[in-house]
Amino acid sequence: MSKKLAFERFVWFIDRVKEDSFPNTSDIQERFEVSRSTAQRDLDFIRDRLQIPLKYDHHKKGYYLEAEYKDLTLPLIWASNEELLLFAILKELIRDEKLKDILKKFLRKVTLFSDEEFEKISKSVSYRGIRLYKSRGGILESIANAIIDDKKIEIKYYSVFSKNDDLTHRKISPLHLIYYMGNWYLLAEKNKQLRTYAVSRIFNVKICEEKSSDYFKEEQIKEILNQSFGIYLTDRRKELIDVKLRFSKSISSLIETLVFHPEQKVKKMENGEIEISFKSTFNYELIREILRFGDEVKVIKPEKLKKRIYEIFKKALRIYQED
Repeated sequence: MSKKLAFERFVWFIDRVKEDSFPNTSDIQERFEVSRSTAQRDLDFIRDRLQIPLKYDHHKKGYYLEAEYKDLTLPLIWASNEELLLFAILKELIRDEKLKDILKKFLRKVTLFSDEEFEKISKSVSYRGIRLYKSRGGILESIANAIIDDKKIEIKYYSVFSKNDDLTHRKISPLHLIYYMGNWYLLAEKNKQLRTYAVSRIFNVKICEEKSSDYFKEEQIKEILNQSFGIYLTDRRKELIDVKLRFSKSISSLIETLVFHPEQKVKKMENGEIEISFKSTFNYELIREILRFGDEVKVIKPEKLKKRIYEIFKKALRIYQED
């Protein structure tokens, strides 16, 4: 509440200045019934933190603005602690230093906040992942600009599936950005097919004058996102299979908090076990997700997935038995 009242005082004071009423700290004290020290802090904040170029008229004993600054406006809102926390989380998720700087400049335009408070909250928030991927500076920004402006882009890209280290040149229509497991991915259209590109493996982006393709509509993209497991979004040539996993009672409370798939179905068994059902293509990421739960999960169906997990564990056991 005190911050909101301070914001009201700032707005009132600056409005009086712009009206050439020549307000001073005594006016703040009288109007808002605050102490002299509070009024002085308000004035210092307006002048130093908001960088309002106040001038003092010794004859009229008040402050004014020169004509060229009369159109100055305050930021729209005072950021609460909860909003600062949200901004701090967003800042932590952004790995590109240039984008972090853009975010902070944007905050300066639309919000009022204390540098000390923001730094304190920022230091209290960290993002850690099992693995993080670094993207080159400016790449994410260029992709975002192309998406907003509906422009195609030319990229230099390195695929992990290529047999050599050569960069490939591709012209694509960027459609959607996805943040997943410590990396940004670009969903794009090329030759009327959806393709997924890891932003960390994009070495250069050139925005073209050519308009981006509208072959895939927003509704189609959302549907693909909802039906896909993990980042295998463009693996549409494979058929969807019904997956059912049964988790042990010992980790049931953990499993109830996890979302494996946007359209998953959860069933709690009488013995305390949890069953998760969803549709997915048969892919490595699905297998890897199951393996991380070790002996706390059992594949109920399909049979080929159960068989694949069994073969992996059997091979791992053989490796350890050889020591």
